[in-house]
Amino acid sequence: MNRRADTGDALIITFTCVFSGIETPVGESLKETTKLQNLRKDLLESVKLIQTYGMEVMAGFIVGFDNDPPDVFDRQIAELTSATVADQARPGAAPQPSLIGAACHF
Repeated sequence: MNRRADTGDALIITFTCVFSGIETPVGESLKETTKLQNLRKDLLESVKLIQTYGMEVMAGFIVGFDNDPPDVFDRQIAELTSATVADQARPGAAPQPSLIGAACHF
């Protein structure tokens, strides 16, 4: 978020990024885990819509379901690369507010 100096005494906060958990691109895995809401819209279109509002999209990639094939990581990265999604989550890593803050330009 940014503090805008041009507002006099008013404090206006603007957000410049959003964090989203982006799950497997495998439809069968989403059905298996009843994540049917993730099948309603195209993931890439949704990410790009958020970006049209000037928001940077950072994501934790959620994969490893029973129906995910061995190439699921490559498929997910290939799909999201064209949307320029920042990868902020690593398996087993605890959230680091300082990293998120730096990436969001606080």
